[in-house]
Amino acid sequence: MTKKIKILIVLAVAFIASLNSYASGKPTLIDSLLNIDPEIAKYFPRWDICEPNMQIQIHYAFKLAGFNPDSLNMNKIEVLASPQTKKQNYYDLLLVTCGKSFMKAVDIENYLGKKNYDNLRGQAKKIEDQGRKYCYQDIPPSTPPSESQAAAIVSYMEPSNSTNAVTMSLFEQTLKIGESGFWLKNIVGTDQAGYPFWLAGESKAVLTIPMYPNQDIDTKRQFPMILTSHLGYGYKLNSAIDGSDWFPQQKLNADYGGKFIGGFDFHLPSYPFLSAHLNMEVPVRKLDVDRVIGVNDFILNDVPVDADIRFTDPADPRAANQIDRVSPVLRGTGQFYLSWHTWFDDFNPENYFRFDLGINYTEVMEMARYWDAEGPKLTGFGVSGLTTWKNNEFMDWLYVKAEYRNQFVYPFGVSAQISNQILLGKIYFPIPGNWLFIEMKYAKILRDPRPYETNSVFLISPVLRIAL
Repeated sequence: MTKKIKILIVLAVAFIASLNSYASGKPTLIDSLLNIDPEIAKYFPRWDICEPNMQIQIHYAFKLAGFNPDSLNMNKIEVLASPQTKKQNYYDLLLVTCGKSFMKAVDIENYLGKKNYDNLRGQAKKIEDQGRKYCYQDIPPSTPPSESQAAAIVSYMEPSNSTNAVTMSLFEQTLKIGESGFWLKNIVGTDQAGYPFWLAGESKAVLTIPMYPNQDIDTKRQFPMILTSHLGYGYKLNSAIDGSDWFPQQKLNADYGGKFIGGFDFHLPSYPFLSAHLNMEVPVRKLDVDRVIGVNDFILNDVPVDADIRFTDPADPRAANQIDRVSPVLRGTGQFYLSWHTWFDDFNPENYFRFDLGINYTEVMEMARYWDAEGPKLTGFGVSGLTTWKNNEFMDWLYVKAEYRNQFVYPFGVSAQISNQILLGKIYFPIPGNWLFIEMKYAKILRDPRPYETNSVFLISPVLRIAL
C-alpha cells in the first residue's frame, strides 16, 4: 500500500468521524479506529503530554475513574486524535493513554472536565487562536501505535467496539447499527450441532439484545455486556444445487413450521472471563398432521423403504397407499456450555483464546412419504418402522470447542469443535487487508454416518467485513 493510498484512507476515515461527531455531538471514531490496520493508524495525529499541570490533571482523572494506580504513569501520557478539517480549530480526540491504561474521549471528558478537555484538544476561544497551549511533543508516523490501541474483543466478525458493522458471507450475514449493541443476524446452517451451511436444511434470523452492561471499568472493554439474550426464528431452506466438490448435497430438512430460537450469554460479574451460554431451537409444530408437499419440497433418502415401514393400523384410510420414501427432518437442538476467555496479556490483546465445555442435544426424526389423490404427502404419525435419532450415549451429549484468534497486523482465527459426534473445524484469514477474508469449514463424522449425513465436508466462502 503506497503512502498516497494510506493518506486517502485516513482522510476518508476522518470524514466519517466528522459525520459521527455532527450526528451525536461526541467523537465516535475510536470504535472504528480500533479495527484499522496499525500501518494506517500511525498516520493519525498523536502527541505526548509534557506539561506538568496537564499531566497531573489527566493522571488524577484516571485515578478518579477507578483505574488501578499501578497501571498508570503520569510521565507517559499519549493522546490520539483524528485529522483536523479545514473548519476546525481543535482536534477530535480518540484515545488518551496513561501508562498502560486508556480512556475513550467521551470518558476522559467526563472525568477531566470540559475546560481541561477543551484545553487538551487545543480548542481555542477564537478562530484566530490556533494550536495547543501546553507543552506537547508530536509523535512521528514512523512510530508504531501504542499497545493500548489494540482492541480486546471476543468476536472479530462481530466487533463490540464498533458503532456500525457489517459481515457478509455464504455462511452468515450480520448487521449492527448504532451504539445500542443490537445485532441482527441471518445464519445458514446449524454449526453447533455439526451441520454447517445447508447441510442442516435450515436458516435462522436472530436478534442479539443487550440486557445488562458491565460496570467494571477494568473489564468492560473486553466484555461490554454482562448479559445478552437472543431471539429468533428458524426457517426451512432447500438447496437447488446438486452436490459437488465445492458444495455437498443437502440430505437433511427443516419443517415448514419453523423453530423458535432463544437463549442468553451471561458473564460472571465478579469474573467476566468466565461465561455461561444457552441456545434453544424448538420446533413450532408437532409431526402429527399429514402435509401435502411439492415433489421437490423435501429431500428424501435415496433408498426405497422396506416392508417394515408401514401404516400401523390396517384400518387407517391411508393404509391403502404405499410408502415409498422417508425424509429426515431436523427437530429440536440446543446447547448449554461454559466458556473461558483470555488474552493472557490484557494490555496487549493481540492473542485471544476461548474454551467451551458443555452439552449438546440434537434430534432428527423420519417422516414417511406416500401418494394419494391429492398428491405426495408427508406424515410423521401412525407409521411403524420410522427412526428417531437423538442422544443415546455420552459422546452424543458432549459439546467442546477451542478457539484461537490473532488480530494484530493480519488478523486470522482458527477453531475446532466436537458436537453430536461431529468434528467441525474453521479457519479464516485476510486477503488484501482486514476487510476481505476467506473462511473455510471442514466437518468430519466421528461415528458411523447416518442416512442424512455426509462423511466429510469441506466448505469455503469469501467474507466481507466492514466496521465503522
